[in-house]
Amino acid sequence: MHTLKGLLMPMSSFYRKAWVLFIFIFSLSVGCRKGDFNSGPLPETTIFLDQIQLPDSLRLSTVVKMHWNGFVQNAYITGYEISTNSGTTWGSTHRTDSTFVFMVPPGNQVADIVFMVRAMDNYGRKDPSPAQLRIPVKNTPPVIVFTDSLPDTVFTVFSMSWNLTDVDGDETLDSIQVRMNGGDWINLPAQTQLLTFVPEAPSFAGISRLKLLSGTSAQPQSQTLPGAILNGMNQLIVRGKDKSGAYSNEVQSTAFYLKKVNSDLLVIDAYPADPSARSLYTLTLDATYPNYDFISFYDNNRKYQPRYWNIAFREWIGLYDKVFWYSSRSAYNGAAPESGLLLETASQAFQSYLNTGGKLLVISSLPSIDTNYNFVTTSPVFTLLPIDTISTSIGQARLQTDSLVLPLGFTEYPELRPSQFLTGLSPFHPIPGAEVLYRAQITSSQGWQGPRVVCARQRGANGRVHLVYFSLDMQYLNANNSVSLFFSKVLTEDFNW
Repeated sequence: MHTLKGLLMPMSSFYRKAWVLFIFIFSLSVGCRKGDFNSGPLPETTIFLDQIQLPDSLRLSTVVKMHWNGFVQNAYITGYEISTNSGTTWGSTHRTDSTFVFMVPPGNQVADIVFMVRAMDNYGRKDPSPAQLRIPVKNTPPVIVFTDSLPDTVFTVFSMSWNLTDVDGDETLDSIQVRMNGGDWINLPAQTQLLTFVPEAPSFAGISRLKLLSGTSAQPQSQTLPGAILNGMNQLIVRGKDKSGAYSNEVQSTAFYLKKVNSDLLVIDAYPADPSARSLYTLTLDATYPNYDFISFYDNNRKYQPRYWNIAFREWIGLYDKVFWYSSRSAYNGAAPESGLLLETASQAFQSYLNTGGKLLVISSLPSIDTNYNFVTTSPVFTLLPIDTISTSIGQARLQTDSLVLPLGFTEYPELRPSQFLTGLSPFHPIPGAEVLYRAQITSSQGWQGPRVVCARQRGANGRVHLVYFSLDMQYLNANNSVSLFFSKVLTEDFNW
């Protein structure tokens, strides 16, 4: 019995303790039922500033950074809903901060934005009294500056660029507006930063509309710009507009004279520091093709040298049936050979010109192939001109005063005789299909070896001559006064189609 009694007493104490533990756990489970949580406190939301009081002169810009937080008892916050229109519509987020771009209504420069946020817990309950913040905002007008300038004289086609910004964010920009002189404003997309202007009637003096090409891709625009005056003074005005209707400052170009096209032949002087070239070519043309347009890329500290070769320059030469370009191996883009040849820079535009039916005469010597001076066999001049290769031999190719430059199988072309001793020549091997026009009686010096071809022509897809290239400076080849016959043959016969 002692033994039994001793055993019963501990068991009774054990069951009593287990019963107490069961009652405790059961009470916790009852207290944690979902229905009881739903009837508990609802989520609460806080914005770290509940109001911004500023006079109109100190109102914020339309870009505002906001912070918020939420709290709930016996549950946890799963997200937030946000409204920027006084609770009319809501959007959801898991973030507790964000940057907002508040749009001032069109026609207004100030507005009061009521920003609301409400927390939501894991039971889907939302703060019934969302936190609110009144944000007094103002619109800041955009600002525009030209990033280009125009010379005092523009040769028919020109490009201008600008930079339009808005401290409220570029996404608030609406449009670019341009006009010429006192003409009407036209609207363009706000992203427009570069325009090229091409007269619709480039050969007629007086008021003309301008075709517009946008960007470096020269994308044609559906609108044209009225009010330009060919052979008269002009001024370009540009401004920006934002989505609230506010305008930027107006930027005005310097006044410029806009020249019309006067001929079907454009002569481009790209020959530096040697007046003898211009003298010979202009006197020769005056006698053989007196009606031509002329421009020098080296006059007035290169004032008229193109800035947009593959846009404005390409469109400009496209207004002419024929182009004559003369330069030399020392006609660089900059002051040093490393800057590359001017002819290389023009090559892509010239290739486009030939592909669309243009006729091109190029007279220019070339430097030796030398990687130190950036003139290599991959130069774009080898794509443009009918040249396969030029000599890389040591020594020099020379032309004595008693030597001749002779037409090869084309008796209608004149013989040419040098007026002085010439050295450092650049004869070439022509590409397959090119027609060799001239070979020179070259004297080799210091072991030079290479071709004797100095002039070739090339036919286009229509079978007509569209390109003639001469690799000697022709102002030194007129001892027998025959250069004029060469020009007459090329310009009035080969290019007469």
